[in-house]
Amino acid sequence: MISSHCSNMLPIVSCSFLFGSFSPAAVVFEDDFSSGAIDGTKWDLGSLSEEDSGSFETTADGALGFVTAGSVTGVRPIARLQAISTLPQTSDWTLTVTMNIGDLSDLSSGFGDGDGAALTVQIASAYDNGDRLEVNLAAINFGGATQAVRSADRLDPGAPGGEDSGGNINDPIVPVGDGTASTATIILSYDATTQKTNSAYRFNGGPLTTFGFESDLSEWTTGVGDLFVFKIEGSAGNFGGGGGLVGPVDLDEGELAFDNVRLEDTATALPAVPEPSVTLLGALGVLGLIRRRVR
Repeated sequence: MISSHCSNMLPIVSCSFLFGSFSPAAVVFEDDFSSGAIDGTKWDLGSLSEEDSGSFETTADGALGFVTAGSVTGVRPIARLQAISTLPQTSDWTLTVTMNIGDLSDLSSGFGDGDGAALTVQIASAYDNGDRLEVNLAAINFGGATQAVRSADRLDPGAPGGEDSGGNINDPIVPVGDGTASTATIILSYDATTQKTNSAYRFNGGPLTTFGFESDLSEWTTGVGDLFVFKIEGSAGNFGGGGGLVGPVDLDEGELAFDNVRLEDTATALPAVPEPSVTLLGALGVLGLIRRRVR
């Protein structure tokens, strides 16, 4: 073992100094939305899509909120934004997104039966965006305000063996929360060897909960050297009937907002940097060893 060999040969030298220590994953990009505007060095501003009175707005407290232009009804407001950074299918990665949802008793006051609003994290094939994996946190009026995490794995119907884009392969809706203002973290992890992803979420700082299934991305339509793209989305509509809001619904700043997005390439670890104290111990150990040999 390295530890015993290190102990026998260099009793004073720190093994962690010689062989390195745990190295964190390489951060591809991270945004806490504190700049006061959507950062064009991190997000493709040309990909910004805002429809049916829905839009993204940066908030005063450093978040990216999904809002509507006043009270809306009969439509499906939506806003989408794609990150500039991508990762090849040969890389392992982890995408961590923290989002805030306001007091749902206020948020759903204008929601008709089945109306809801959601923040969504999406991974898609750059070759064919119809092949995508989505995880979202939603506020839905199912007999009163409800918070739920929903995961959907979709295949483009145009692909060989593809599923209808309106049907989800995996689509559990997991009720969470107590209807008060809250924070949720959604984590998506990809294993390049198996070409599968795992989805999990943490609610209000609680334990991490997984969905209990893996999404197989090997079935996606891809091209040579294809990349994955990462998107965030805010939307509202009628979850019960799948149409426009019964409403009227007015989503204000801070009621639904992305707080932080972090993308890590977990196959590329950062080089370990020893702390000054460890470096000093290593140097002293080497000097001690030289001194023993001189004697």
